[in-house]
Amino acid sequence: FFFFFFFQAEDGIRDAQESRGLGDVYKRQTQTLAKTSLMDPAYCVDTDIASPKKAIVCNANHKMRRHGVDTISNIWEDQIFEIEGRKELIPEIKHKYSMIIPMNRELTIDFNHAENPDTWAWTLSPRFSKPTEKLLINTLYKETRYSVNATFDGKITNMLSARPTLMDTTPGYYFGDRVLTSVVMQPVKSVGSIAATCPAAGCPIEPPSPAALGGPCKPWNLASSWTSGVVPGSTQATMEDINIPFTDSICLNEPRDYYVQNLLLEGKIEVNNTFCANSNSKIRIIVMKKLHIRGGILQVGNSSAEAFTGCGFELVLAQTDFADMDSNTVRPWNARTLIMESGIIEVKGAPKTTMATLAQTAVAGSKTLTLDRAVNWVVGDTVAVSMTRREKIFTKSTQRVEESEDHVIAAINGLTITLETALTYTHDGAAASTFNGRTYSIGAEVICLSRNIKFGGGHKKGDVLPFGQGWNFAIGCTSGIYAGCAEGANSLVGWPMGTLKTGTVHIENVAFDDIGQEGAVHGALEVDGLFTDLVTASAKGSFVRGCAFNRARNDAISIRSTTARMEISNNVIFNVGGDGVRVAGNNNNIDGNIVVRHDFLRPSCDFNYKFIDFTNLDCVGGAFRIASGNTVNNNIASSGEGAGFLSEGEACGMPLRWANNTAHHNRDGFLIRDNIGEPVRWLWPTPSLSCRQVGGVLAHSNSDHGIVGFYVAAKEMTITDVTAISNHIGIAMLMYEDAVDVGENQIEVIIQNSAVGGYWTGEACNVEHAYPARETMVSSAEIVDKLVVAKAAAGHVGIMETVFTHYRNANVKKTKGEHKFMWVEADSYANVKGRARIDNVFFDNFRGTNGCGQKEVAFSQNFVSNDTFHHHTFANIHWGSSIGDGGEFFAWNTYGDIKGRTHHEGKQLTWLNFDDEKFGAYWPDAPNKVWLADTDGSFSRTNKLTHILSSQTLTRLGTFDRLSWDGSELNSVNAAGDLRTECTFESKWNAHKCTDIKYISVSMESYADDALTRRPGPIVMCKGDGMINEAGRPLCQGGEIDIVSGPYMKGKVERATLDRLPRFRFNVEAGHNYTLYFRGQPPTWLKFWLTNYEYTGMSPADIGVVLHLRYFGLNAKCRSAVYANGVRQHSDVGIGSPYQWGLTYPMPTDAVGKHYHDKAINNGIERNIMIFTLRPVSTLELKQEPIVFITMDVSMNEDDFFNQKDTFVAAMANVLGIDPARIRFAKIVAGTSSSARRLTADTTSIAVEVEASNATMSAGASRPVNSLSTDLKTVATKANAITTSVGSFTVSGVSASVQDVKAETKDIVVSNDFDYLIVNVSRTDGGLYDNNEINEALFNYTNNVIRNEVGFRAITDDEVAATNVAPYWSDNKTRAVWGYFIFEADRTSNRFVARLYEHIKSGHQILPSYYIITDVEFKRQVYFTAEGADDLQTIFIVIIVIGVVLLVGAAVITAAVVIYRRRAAQKRTIRKEIYEKHNSPMDEI
Repeated sequence: FFFFFFFQAEDGIRDAQESRGLGDVYKRQTQTLAKTSLMDPAYCVDTDIASPKKAIVCNANHKMRRHGVDTISNIWEDQIFEIEGRKELIPEIKHKYSMIIPMNRELTIDFNHAENPDTWAWTLSPRFSKPTEKLLINTLYKETRYSVNATFDGKITNMLSARPTLMDTTPGYYFGDRVLTSVVMQPVKSVGSIAATCPAAGCPIEPPSPAALGGPCKPWNLASSWTSGVVPGSTQATMEDINIPFTDSICLNEPRDYYVQNLLLEGKIEVNNTFCANSNSKIRIIVMKKLHIRGGILQVGNSSAEAFTGCGFELVLAQTDFADMDSNTVRPWNARTLIMESGIIEVKGAPKTTMATLAQTAVAGSKTLTLDRAVNWVVGDTVAVSMTRREKIFTKSTQRVEESEDHVIAAINGLTITLETALTYTHDGAAASTFNGRTYSIGAEVICLSRNIKFGGGHKKGDVLPFGQGWNFAIGCTSGIYAGCAEGANSLVGWPMGTLKTGTVHIENVAFDDIGQEGAVHGALEVDGLFTDLVTASAKGSFVRGCAFNRARNDAISIRSTTARMEISNNVIFNVGGDGVRVAGNNNNIDGNIVVRHDFLRPSCDFNYKFIDFTNLDCVGGAFRIASGNTVNNNIASSGEGAGFLSEGEACGMPLRWANNTAHHNRDGFLIRDNIGEPVRWLWPTPSLSCRQVGGVLAHSNSDHGIVGFYVAAKEMTITDVTAISNHIGIAMLMYEDAVDVGENQIEVIIQNSAVGGYWTGEACNVEHAYPARETMVSSAEIVDKLVVAKAAAGHVGIMETVFTHYRNANVKKTKGEHKFMWVEADSYANVKGRARIDNVFFDNFRGTNGCGQKEVAFSQNFVSNDTFHHHTFANIHWGSSIGDGGEFFAWNTYGDIKGRTHHEGKQLTWLNFDDEKFGAYWPDAPNKVWLADTDGSFSRTNKLTHILSSQTLTRLGTFDRLSWDGSELNSVNAAGDLRTECTFESKWNAHKCTDIKYISVSMESYADDALTRRPGPIVMCKGDGMINEAGRPLCQGGEIDIVSGPYMKGKVERATLDRLPRFRFNVEAGHNYTLYFRGQPPTWLKFWLTNYEYTGMSPADIGVVLHLRYFGLNAKCRSAVYANGVRQHSDVGIGSPYQWGLTYPMPTDAVGKHYHDKAINNGIERNIMIFTLRPVSTLELKQEPIVFITMDVSMNEDDFFNQKDTFVAAMANVLGIDPARIRFAKIVAGTSSSARRLTADTTSIAVEVEASNATMSAGASRPVNSLSTDLKTVATKANAITTSVGSFTVSGVSASVQDVKAETKDIVVSNDFDYLIVNVSRTDGGLYDNNEINEALFNYTNNVIRNEVGFRAITDDEVAATNVAPYWSDNKTRAVWGYFIFEADRTSNRFVARLYEHIKSGHQILPSYYIITDVEFKRQVYFTAEGADDLQTIFIVIIVIGVVLLVGAAVITAAVVIYRRRAAQKRTIRKEIYEKHNSPMDEI
């Protein structure tokens, strides 16, 4: 509860004489005002002025002030104000209640209730009261309160030992006999009261320490200065535990060492210039264990406005004696800790210039630094120089050489500094550099680490600290972190700061050395729950500024989530073993700080910089780790093995409070990711920001990335107002949808209003600054090597392709960390709807091909992206004058032979060789799927919509017969046909520019039962109408072929088991017909989306495409149902042309779900073609469903039957008891094969299909198989009961069967030639078969027993996948499949499996004792190879139907053939059918 009093002299109070302005108010002799019962009638008389309340006039000796009472929250009734026996009852204080009170009087406030509000206050304004005017305010408390304190300007301060009076000259308060008495006067602006009731469990045993009285200090060495009357021992021989009570204010009045064991500060310690004016002297406090400030004041300096400029002052937290068991605990509150539980720290040293930059390069071996500005440093000061050599990309910390260094100043001459010792490394100096109109200082920073006030541990540079134990500085506390801050349960001492216990921190120009402890959870200087300002309930007004932190053993400054509105400014931090500044709270101001050299000293990090380590986020370090909601300006992050800045970003729609920050020579300049702090140990906030923004950073010369987002779970991410120069990769984003992506959510990255440069002007290239070709566990060195070495090494990249991924299941979420799993090769699968927009970006200083043989380009694909390239649009792109030939873009596409690369059998390795037994299904989509839409032509400089495409087939008009599955033809890109007239090939980009085309995307995913265990690709999308040639391959009459293979397998387990997401993306042109062709059997359940059309500006009503999909294989007879937006559509099925069935072909702008299903059986050949329309903002699914297939002969010639076919359907439906709409014809032919007797035959052979009832179909994600089966079996039974007639039709030879949807399954899905075991297992205890338990047992036995037995090297969990433990229960027995996959090229896994087999056969106990292995079978996975050229000389492949399984490396391509001999009559029949349907010339056929 709050209410406020506002003094308002002008409103309603009129003096007798004319007003001469506000400044004249104090000169007036009388006041005219409304009458109140609180005024003294001896000084006030009635007037004749008419008013609602009779007016009076008071003379100058009874000055009245109007108070505007304002309740903030609760309404308070019947409050009594009393002055000198005169009372005024306020019936209700609600909002803006006005009352008039005389000044220089004693006011008593009675809330007239059983209890008072816990917190209340009022505000005064010095404009409306004279400096001599006061109020003495008594607040009566009727109930017992544990404590009551007054606040002055939001702080509990100035507690007096006796009741104040109106004669006092300073504000103060006293609480006694349930009365709080406060005297208030200028300059105080606000006065309040804070009270606490005892908790239900009772009042704490130990009362809180009252605030220190402060006041003038008294010398330490005088007994009269101490309440105890005794001067405590303070020499090394006589030191003791010292308690300075709140009544004492002690000066350290002698320049000497003061030794103490434990120091409890409830009073005041002051160090000022009066007692130590000689700059050559020093005052030191040496604390052997801890210094605990509990309500006290630590003041160094004469006042808060005057710095300590006399002698030196040093506070030393002495080293721990680990032989002394009383001191060996190194955690806070026990040893080497400065603790502020509550009170005031007012420490202000002499100002120092914090930083300068090198104006000239300082070479290794030199002792001279030339600065760019004047500084106030002196001889003997320590300075540090930042690193200016950029490391190679992906350098491990064990390989990294840190080149920042610190030295002592020997001499100063103007801008030249001479050091005592020579520089070990060269540090670049440079004049200011300009980029995109802005000026930057890019020389090495030189920071000063010396101050005349020092808090430290008494160590020297180079000292080895036992256990890495420095000292800790803890400000504030919460019970969840420090177990109540101090010893004792249920003690108010253990309560966090709040209205009863406040703290003020003013620390300025102080040096902190050897602070913190390696690997500790808590920061070196940690602020936890600091409560300074009562109005905002925050740390507002507290600050740490201008300080120097040297050799911080863990996070130098840590602001926990319990602290808000604190200022951390202009500090320098050097050589920190963790984060430089870590801020989990919000609304803090982080301004002008510099961090140089941030490393990781935590053993659990294995000295590797890992992006992903969910168990220890300390391993993901940064110079600045900042939670959202803070102001971050003018900071510099330099020379670190982690990120310069680490943040989850700020919420959209709010002002971005980041500006003018710089990060250089780190691993990453600015790292954006989720969960940047641990919510349990650090109490880190975990905001859910679906829309985020970052900006305000210059990132240059960082080894990996300038600005990088890693698995950012946001639907929209905006990067704005950033500059990235001379980073290996300027900007790169990896987005993540933390859910299974079903194509519903659009994920977008926007990069805008920024500038990106390849190098600084005059900067030379470096052969080491290239993207490395190295093998990972989930990729192949051949692929990486080809992309970045054999074709062209990647040097500087401005913006890299954004990768969009999603959560798939519990096993496939995110990458495992580096270096074996590099972030650029994301283990998660791609989203359906992901797009990046680059708008108003300036590019310059990209040389194209530089002097080191590298490609420097403004935009690049992700070199080893596992998934299809997502859509990127460009607009308002601006180019500088230093863009070299091809410096805009380069496509690392994948066509032709990989020079110098062969198989282990010596065969040439060729890109897109889908018959290759090792890499056939590993070819990535991304390199050939790059599609940039330059919406205004500013990127391509065409000044109109231009597409940039890396595909050599999509842009050409050649038909598919010019290509092959082994990729050999694409050694010459012209083999794919002539270019479209709208396209030109840009050799410098290795890509095409196409205009006047409206490309859009078709995304497709298999939801079939075998989706994750069978590879249906490669898949072809091309302009055409679904026709195939004699070899069973697509014709692609319109060319523009898009070949896709889909995503890689993700991670070690999925690569071993070939488990991958069957999601594919194609580029198509709006308004056209396309052939969709599967080399393997088409999946039984497909889902389609039409995306990436928004950039065209076209209305969705005008956008669409038509696809022609030919089904074959195991399920060629099955019907394919169409679902539009989850709703099953009426089946439009016919034979041949739809027009003879009253139907039409779908058109591109028909409604989604419009289709025609051409199903026929002619001459024993199945034809099953689905033609359907795709539209934007819709989904379409094709689900193959079981049918009843019925054949019979009807005693009627073909023409007559055709005319009566509808009557037959009605009759058939009546016999079967079903809806006629469920019946479709599959065949209507004359009863003889002789064409000469066709019209006179007296019988007609027919085949009909009966689909499942709509009532049994699911509109959801699965099919109710049991319901379908029951329904169709009933129909088949009724059909087989037909003997001679269907209605009036005479029939014979009726046969009906249910055609089920089938999916091939295998014992185990692994790579070709991998061995595995099939075992029968039972449990003796009746428990369930536990896959995880079996996996762990197999891994442990393999690693601990078999490995040692045969002398294999040690294997780790990162290297082994003991997987495919697949149980099949029967009477408490399990048939399980065991596979082991160790990622080595020499088939180590097979040797392990063989040895395991021998151990099981020999009776070894492999599993826990309650498992019994009753049988084991050793097997090897073997797949068939592809069809070869020799086969085509003797057979005619009509259509791919069933069976042949191609394993290429680790991928299964299911394709199989039905073989027919070359019979001329049959060929003529097939050709004639094609001719009749498509009206194509015979020579074209």
